[in-house]
Amino acid sequence: MKKTNKIFSVILALALVFAMAIPAFAASTWTGDITINSATNVSVDGKVFKAYKILDAEAVDADNLEAGVIYSIPEALQSFYNTKFGGDDKVATVDEVTTALEGLKDKAAELQAFAVEALAAAKAAGISPASATGANDKATFTDLDFGYYVIEDEGTATPISALMLRTTSAEVTLKADKPSIEKKIDGDTDKDDTTAGLVDYNTATVGESVPYVLTSKVPDMTGYTKYTYTVTDTLSDGLTFNNDVVVTVGGEKYTDVAVSTNGQVVTINFTNFINLADKAGEEIKITYSAKVNENAIIGVEGNPNSVVLEYSNNPQDTTDTDTTEKDITRTYLVDLIINKTDEDNKALAGAEFAVKDADGNTIATGTSDDNGKVAFTWTNGVGLKDGETYTIVETKAPAGYNEAKDITFTVTCTDPTTGTDCTWSSDNTLVTFTATDGADVDDYFETTIKNTTGSLLPETGGIGTTIFYIVGALLVVGAVVILISKKRTSAEA
Repeated sequence: MKKTNKIFSVILALALVFAMAIPAFAASTWTGDITINSATNVSVDGKVFKAYKILDAEAVDADNLEAGVIYSIPEALQSFYNTKFGGDDKVATVDEVTTALEGLKDKAAELQAFAVEALAAAKAAGISPASATGANDKATFTDLDFGYYVIEDEGTATPISALMLRTTSAEVTLKADKPSIEKKIDGDTDKDDTTAGLVDYNTATVGESVPYVLTSKVPDMTGYTKYTYTVTDTLSDGLTFNNDVVVTVGGEKYTDVAVSTNGQVVTINFTNFINLADKAGEEIKITYSAKVNENAIIGVEGNPNSVVLEYSNNPQDTTDTDTTEKDITRTYLVDLIINKTDEDNKALAGAEFAVKDADGNTIATGTSDDNGKVAFTWTNGVGLKDGETYTIVETKAPAGYNEAKDITFTVTCTDPTTGTDCTWSSDNTLVTFTATDGADVDDYFETTIKNTTGSLLPETGGIGTTIFYIVGALLVVGAVVILISKKRTSAEA
């Protein structure tokens, strides 16, 4: 019996030794990697990241990771966890810590707040971090011991993730969004209700309103208690703000904005943007319009309208902001001039003209001056528009001259995809575009219309044939009179 007890004692002792050895063996055998991926609008390239282990973890089974892990609190951080999760006895157990952290799994803001505190505690405790530098949209920590890590963007001293490494590979995508904003002109303004979509440029006339659409998305504001989100729109001198801003978030009207103007600068400030934290990823849409005024540049240069977005970029310092690059739209205008001459290229005054649109409506009228120039007065503001067809009609020729034939032409403003200037052209060789030197001088389409002198030759149905009809009728009447006379003479005889 005593011999048997000794055997069981030895077996039990060996079992305890192996039980203690397994975690130690597992911890030295299993390591893993953590990869940080670039987000849609934020690249990790060139960034330096630090990974601080704030909880230790060992595999339960050295041969089977599916069996789970055992957590433990690093001695250097025991006091931190005591303060956070110590309970009544002020001493935190690993179960109390893991239970509390499990409760934060779906509470992004609270988890981020914990990560901020844990990062500070790890640094204060002298925890040595692992390092990784971003390249090709990835930053990878290799051969990390299993554990719970807080990962810091060294450039901003901001935690980007609190992550448990308990497999051989884990990934995280940057949560800190870099907001962007896009500016377009609403091209769906055609008179036939066809859709041209959102465009970067358009053509217009003086007095016409240009509708703008700004789009962005609510960024991930995890870790922020306040967030700056301010849109600044700068209009050129040729555009007048109509003060008709409408904002929607996720398709619903949003009114917590302050709109102010300073000259040509319009500022749209989202006064309590942090209140939209639970709508991360939803579309922000801003619409407004500006009227083309008499200061508009007419020609190839166009009238620009630019926008930038100022946004918060550091949860630790709410006064720290960054600004997006300008996004610019342009509105182009072009004028029309007629040179009126005789056959010898001598200027003619007093010729009257009308410009009609494709529907036959008169949109401009003008009379040639002593230099033969016709400067038009426009019914709806100066300007010919891209893709539109026009007809020049001489409604009254100078005395002694014949009226000229109508000239029909279609204008085109070529998409300035490779620059900022619009390339104007006409499909009629009689109408050409002239770009003038100097920013203060308008560019324009022009044509030279010549008048001829003398009377017009008669046409069929005119006086030339009418005289023959009259002579013929008289001959017929004469023949009838002679015939009647002869009959009377015969009768008397």
